[in-house]
Amino acid sequence: MVKKNITRIEYSVYILISIVLIISTLSCNSIAQTTVEDANVITVETAFGLIQDNRDNPNFMIIDVRTESEFILGHIEDAINIDYYAEDFKQTIQQLDRNKTYIVYCRCGGRGGKTLDIMKEQGFKEVYNIKDGFLDWQFEKLPYVE
Repeated sequence: MVKKNITRIEYSVYILISIVLIISTLSCNSIAQTTVEDANVITVETAFGLIQDNRDNPNFMIIDVRTESEFILGHIEDAINIDYYAEDFKQTIQQLDRNKTYIVYCRCGGRGGKTLDIMKEQGFKEVYNIKDGFLDWQFEKLPYVE
């Protein structure tokens, strides 16, 4: 049996990665709640069906509210990126057509839920947030652009 000694640096990196993963999981679980009716929070399977049914519908849009760097790493096909953390986020959202149907999503549901709230407050007629966001989309092995 070969015994490998772990260096302090390797151990520190391991601990750091573990902490980041734990914080990431906890933050997803704690901020994924939304104040808008649950009917507007949909599963990835429902979202996928809506996207397929509306593939050629000019009154249907998919909005990814993650950062540009998150978006570049992978996103739902035909999604547009409107960074939730951008200074002009609310102004950009206000410029959208309130009569179109929107699916919004983020990494795990928190920013998407907040965007859903903002859009409903601004008078958008039909907006849905993907519950558990892009992480669940990938987990369910649904297609996306890499």
